[in-house]
Amino acid sequence: MPVLHRRLASGMAAAIVALGAEAAPLRAQAPTPAQDPPWDVTRARGVTRKISFTTDEGTWLSPDVSPDGRTIVFDMVGDIWVLPIEGGEARPLTRASGIALNYHAVFSPNGSKLAFISDRDGQENVWVMNADGSNPRRVSNQREKRMALPVWTPDGNYIIARVTGIAHAENENTRQLYAAGRGQISQQAAADLSSSLANAARLQQGVKVNQKLLQQATGGAS
Repeated sequence: MPVLHRRLASGMAAAIVALGAEAAPLRAQAPTPAQDPPWDVTRARGVTRKISFTTDEGTWLSPDVSPDGRTIVFDMVGDIWVLPIEGGEARPLTRASGIALNYHAVFSPNGSKLAFISDRDGQENVWVMNADGSNPRRVSNQREKRMALPVWTPDGNYIIARVTGIAHAENENTRQLYAAGRGQISQQAAADLSSSLANAARLQQGVKVNQKLLQQATGGAS
C-alpha cells in the first residue's frame, strides 16, 4: 500500500506539472491592451463637417511678392495660397498637410522656393518647399518653442527665423539661423554669417548716405 500511495502521488504531481505546462502558453497569449497611435496633427478628430465659401478679402494675412513681380503668396485659414499679381483665382499649396497650420510664407531670392511655418510635425517649425508646393521638408526642429517670421538671406542659402515662447511675447524673442533645406548650422557659422550680414548692411547704408550727399552736392543730379 505505501508503494501504491507513492505511485499515485507521483502520477498526480506529473499531471499537475503537465497541466501547468499546457496552461502557460494560454497566459502568454492573453491580449495586450491596445495602444493609441501617435498623435497626427494633420488629421481631424471627432465629428467634422466641410464648409465651402468664396472670398475676395482677408485679415491678418502675411503676403509676399515673388522676385519677378508676377505672383503673390499669402496665408489664409491655415493654408498657403498663390495668386497672380493681376488677380484671379488663388491656388492652395499646402492642402496635403490636412488641418495643420501653414503661414508666414516668403519667396527665396530667386523665386524657386518658399520658406514658411507649419505645425504638421507637432510644433511650429520652419519648412521649405518648391514654389509650386512640391517637396516640402522641415528645416528647424524645435520641440518646446515656436518658430515665426522666416526671412531668406540675400544669397538664398540661409533662413533666419524668430524663436518665441508660448504667447510670442516680445521679451522672449530670439533669432536662429538655418541653412536652407539642411537644418540648423553651427553657432560659429551663425556668428560669422551674422557678422558678414551686419557688415554688408553697414556698407549698404554707407552707400545710401554717400549717394544722398552726392545728390545734395550736385543739386539732385546723380
